Amino acid sequence: MHLLPGQYTSTTNPQLLHNLLTSSSATLSSSPGFNSSSVSSLPLNIALQPGLVIYSNPAYAGQAAFSQLPSAPLLNSSIPLPASSLALSNNVWAAITSGSANNHIIFWDAIPDVSQLPSEASHSLSLVNIQSSACSPPCSGSGVCSASGTCSCPTGFTGSSCEACAEGFFGSTCQPCPSGCKTCDQGISGSGRCLAPLVSNAPGTCHCLNGQCGSNGQCACNPGWTNAANGTACAQCAPGFFLTSTGDCQGQI
Repeated sequence: MHLLPGQYTSTTNPQLLHNLLTSSSATLSSSPGFNSSSVSSLPLNIALQPGLVIYSNPAYAGQAAFSQLPSAPLLNSSIPLPASSLALSNNVWAAITSGSANNHIIFWDAIPDVSQLPSEASHSLSLVNIQSSACSPPCSGSGVCSASGTCSCPTGFTGSSCEACAEGFFGSTCQPCPSGCKTCDQGISGSGRCLAPLVSNAPGTCHCLNGQCGSNGQCACNPGWTNAANGTACAQCAPGFFLTSTGDCQGQI
């Protein structure tokens, strides 16, 4: 006997079903997507795990296959569904194509017999997306809603509903800032323009104040500068130079 999702109690009819559920030898054998357990006491709750299950025969019979909620967006995917009936768990919707790839149908509930659908929607079914509807507000930025009601954001996105770009990302699709940039015009409305380029061999990389850090980690002082008496690289004017009001070492005339 096949049990559909729902709650079975001591008042469940018909009597044959009640007798089976209360039998000491009764066990459950689950189809894909359901948890199996022995019938120890009533009430008995049967629920489909978050996802979609398809059956080869009408009325949820025959070979079964289960697709759980994805943890990442299904991008440019099309999974054939050789189904005569299908069932969705609570708060889950599925986008399914029928015939033409441009003919999308959104399913919110179980279909006991796909032949009962309009003729153009009852053949060549393919799954293109499946998500939970438990997130409020809905996930944006290609985020995926989990069964617990939280959005899982793809790389580059952040926020409770994936509505913003993470640090170092810009634009409506949250692309990474250009390479060679320390910071860029970032954010969901940012242009990606480089604001602070990375400086190779900057003085600070080998702690010289007025010079350039070489590939060997040694500081090459700017003209007019030399190491200070305390060892700080390029921190005082070299002999024959004097410190100007602008902070430069200028040669004496």
